[in-house]
Amino acid sequence: MEKGFGMKKGFKRIITSLKGRLSFKERLEDHTTFRIGGVPVVWFEPVSLEDLARALRLFRGAKIKTFIIGGGSNILAKEGLIDMAVIRLSAPFFKRLEFRNRLAVCGGGCSLSGLIKRCAKKGLFGLDGLYGIPGTVGGAIMMNAGPAKDKPIGSLVEWVKVMDYAGRVFVLKRVKLKFKYRYSGLSKYIILEAGFRLKKRRPDLIKKRMRDILRKRSAVLDYGFPSAGCIFKNPPSFKYTSGELLDRSGLKGLRVNGAQVSAKHANFIINKKDARFGDVIALIELERIIVKRYFGIWLEPEIKIIG
Repeated sequence: MEKGFGMKKGFKRIITSLKGRLSFKERLEDHTTFRIGGVPVVWFEPVSLEDLARALRLFRGAKIKTFIIGGGSNILAKEGLIDMAVIRLSAPFFKRLEFRNRLAVCGGGCSLSGLIKRCAKKGLFGLDGLYGIPGTVGGAIMMNAGPAKDKPIGSLVEWVKVMDYAGRVFVLKRVKLKFKYRYSGLSKYIILEAGFRLKKRRPDLIKKRMRDILRKRSAVLDYGFPSAGCIFKNPPSFKYTSGELLDRSGLKGLRVNGAQVSAKHANFIINKKDARFGDVIALIELERIIVKRYFGIWLEPEIKIIG
């Protein structure tokens, strides 16, 4: 592995100049909620903005594609060697959290559920509808995450601090942000930090709502096996959600080797037993074909596929 990567231009500079954790044998199956994925040519966890910017420039100079991973909750990655550098913002610098009256300022590497719990203790209301959604704040903003019947996270963002892949830092205010359903318009950036404008409410009332949300979510979603959450986006301007389309197509329980459509929620594919990348891809394509046949709709994946 190291020998193969060492042939890329700039390898020695990467080794000697980066300060964060660098690995050439990190398995993505250990960092994704699907528990599927091979080994990227390099895995890096920067310790600061400067460390991140330096890594981006070095990987770019070595012609290595870069991928930013958060909590790994919406990712399906192939097995074997993955020809890219994977960066995770796991250092304390990227997990900083502070409160300025009703504004929560949070690093992109923060746990989303952790942020919501801290906000509840402070009596800050607004993000609680996302409680129980796994992943990081940066990942949630990038895909404008949110439950189908509640406001997405983008509706609460006042500004975002980002870095482009050349290592330059910008602050994008709300008027410059273009949030849509499962879209942020920020794919050419790395989310470093964000400010959330929240409302005041009694902490006990917020915590009660969080418990209710988690209970309802646990009742209808399949958390018993590894998965990547919802596989497909909801089709726009249609009376059924993707989960309802899949359910009405009779797909619950459909299985390809170790990958299975959840019997609890049809828009979940679970890793029932040693599922492989190819098993999940085959199941996704089969689902799309069947829904297209019955309803004339071609479902679009919500997850990120690395392969």
